[in-house]
Amino acid sequence: MPALNCQMEHGPSSTNSIIGPDSQDHEEPLCAITSDKMEDPVRILNSNGRFENELYERSALKNWLKINPTSPITRLAVKEIVTEKPLFGLPIDKIKDPVQIINSQGQLEEQVYERASLDYWLQSNSNHSPATNLEIKEIVETKLPYDIKILRTAKKIGITALKILGSLALTLICTASYAIVGAAIGALVIEAVAAFTAIALAAIIFCAIIFLIAALGPSIGPSNPHPTPAPAPCPSPSPSINALPLKLAKGGAIAGAVIGGALGLYIGINVSKNLFWKGQDLFSEENKNIFFLRG
Repeated sequence: MPALNCQMEHGPSSTNSIIGPDSQDHEEPLCAITSDKMEDPVRILNSNGRFENELYERSALKNWLKINPTSPITRLAVKEIVTEKPLFGLPIDKIKDPVQIINSQGQLEEQVYERASLDYWLQSNSNHSPATNLEIKEIVETKLPYDIKILRTAKKIGITALKILGSLALTLICTASYAIVGAAIGALVIEAVAAFTAIALAAIIFCAIIFLIAALGPSIGPSNPHPTPAPAPCPSPSPSINALPLKLAKGGAIAGAVIGGALGLYIGINVSKNLFWKGQDLFSEENKNIFFLRG
C-alpha cells in the first residue's frame, strides 16, 4: 500500500517525500517558514491549481500572506489554504469532504479519503488508487450516515448562530462605546466654543467701553443742573437665556453621539467580519487599522 505524504526535516526549503507505510522514516514534519514542529499544518493550493509540496504552520503562513500575498516557495498566488490530513486512517467523522474511488474493475473501494489529500496524492502518483494500485475510473462523493449528516448540520447551524450573535454583540458594543465618547466630546467642544465666544465678546465690549471713555472723557460731566432721575432697574435674564448653554451642550452631545455611533457601527461591522467570518485575530494589523481609522 502506498504511504502518506510526509515533510522531512531539511529546513525552510524542505519538500515532502512520498514514503511507504512500513518505512522507518517517521521524522515529524517541520514548518517551511519557521522550521519548527507544527500543531496545525496546512498546504497551499496555488493559482496553477496544483498543491505545493511544502507544509506550513497555519499561523505562520497567515502572517506571511499579510505581507506577501504569494507562496513563500514558488511565489505563485495562493488560491486556497488546505488543512493537511493523513491519506489513511482518518475516521469518517473527521473528514470534511469525503470521497471514494471506483476503480477500473468497476468496484467501489471501501477506503474513504479527504478529497484534498487524494488530489495531492494523484498529483504525484499517476491515476492509480492509493489502496489497491488499480487505475481510477471515477472519484465519487461518499454518502455519509444520517447521524453524521445531522451532527454536521447541527454543528454548522450552531457555529453560524454563534458567529451572528458575536458579530451583533461586538457591533453593538462598538456603536455604543463610540456614541458615548462622541457625545462627551461633542458636549465639551460646544461648551468650550461657547465659553471662548463669551470671553471674546466680553473682551470686545470691555475694549469698546475703554475706547469710548478715552475718546469722550473730557466732555463727560454734569451739563444738566437738574438732577437726573435714577435709571430703572435692569430686568433679570429670562429663563430661556439662562438655559441657552445647556441647550447648546445638549445639541453638541447629540451631534457627537450620532457621529460617534456611525463610526462605531462601521468599525463594529468590519472588525466582526474579520474576526468571526475571516478568522483573523482581534488585534490583527487590519483590525488595528480599522479601530484607529487608518487607511
